[in-house]
Amino acid sequence: MPKLSDYLQREAAATAASAPLTSQFARVEGPGTAPSDAAVTNSKDAAVVAEIERLRRAHNNRLRDHGTRMYRQPDGSLFPTPPPADPYTVANRKRWSGLVKHCRRQPGVDQQLERTGVAAHYNVGVTYEQHATALKAIGLTPESDSSGSWHGYDGSLHDQLSGAAAASHPLADEQWRDITHSSEGGRCRVPLEQ
Repeated sequence: MPKLSDYLQREAAATAASAPLTSQFARVEGPGTAPSDAAVTNSKDAAVVAEIERLRRAHNNRLRDHGTRMYRQPDGSLFPTPPPADPYTVANRKRWSGLVKHCRRQPGVDQQLERTGVAAHYNVGVTYEQHATALKAIGLTPESDSSGSWHGYDGSLHDQLSGAAAASHPLADEQWRDITHSSEGGRCRVPLEQ
């Protein structure tokens, strides 16, 4: 009995074979802004090009069905431009990025990553330029620059849930301890109302 994964592999190979083996980044970003004008030279590059094209098609479908992406601003209004990054959010995303990458690489999470070994939208197994191109194809920007510095990161911020700051946090109360410090293999018990 045929497997879905076999079909997806054949489909990806057919898409890569039918596409011209020149750089298709220019088609996604526009002429003159391609990160590399070199030809696609291996199957990994072909997989990245196919993923970017798939992301672009999905984004165009989303725009057609739902309109332009809107972002909630600090004052509550909606605008098509994202608000400035909250420095605590950036610090926490940087802190947990290793765990997030580890989870994304686990079997069963992303079929394309398992099949090809690359995920341009997650920046796994690709160059920074390919990652930036993939995000630009879906109307987003990378969280970091090509040197790895996170945009909006403030190294002087401390963790709000550690030390003396944790005592004043609402989740530090005794009634939430079962949820926030679960020792039963990840099971959370909701405290009963008294």
